[in-house]
Amino acid sequence: MLGWVIGAVLVWAFSRFWDPIAAWLGTQTFAQQTVIAFIVSMIFVVLGMLVVSLRNGYQVPALWIDNALLAGDVMPAPVDPNGVFTSAGTVFGLGFGLAWIVSLGGYQATGPVWMRALRYVIGLVGILILWMGLGQVFPRGDGLLVYSLRFIRYALVGWWVTGGAPWLFIRFKIVEDGRHKSSI
Repeated sequence: MLGWVIGAVLVWAFSRFWDPIAAWLGTQTFAQQTVIAFIVSMIFVVLGMLVVSLRNGYQVPALWIDNALLAGDVMPAPVDPNGVFTSAGTVFGLGFGLAWIVSLGGYQATGPVWMRALRYVIGLVGILILWMGLGQVFPRGDGLLVYSLRFIRYALVGWWVTGGAPWLFIRFKIVEDGRHKSSI
């Protein structure tokens, strides 16, 4: 029940404060927006690691493990800090990419269906290259280096979605016209 209450409060807060915060962020410089995105992502890290530390030592009931193993070979890991750095990196990348593309004049995702489909495919290929490619190169596991590289990997994926791919579309004229005002 507490989860529903927290969810409802977050939805209310988001809908209530979105416009004023977006307007305020629009008055900030690119550098300030980047710092804000980084601070928000670090808040994610601090809160996430706090939750992880509170759950440290948690034992999954044996019945749950047995049921999970019926579905596959991977053991459940309910207290895994990797997800914290995945979310935080993605949030930073999305914010940084958005601030960057808006500083360059913005991006409008309009156009004929064929153009949108082409941009979709290009965007998806870019995500797969960054996500899967860096996933093969970067080490897995636990530790400061692993968490830092995970943050960077997902920051690049987030940046690609809101900044890198739109920049590429504008650069190679895979947009409807020369006006790039942001609709975000």
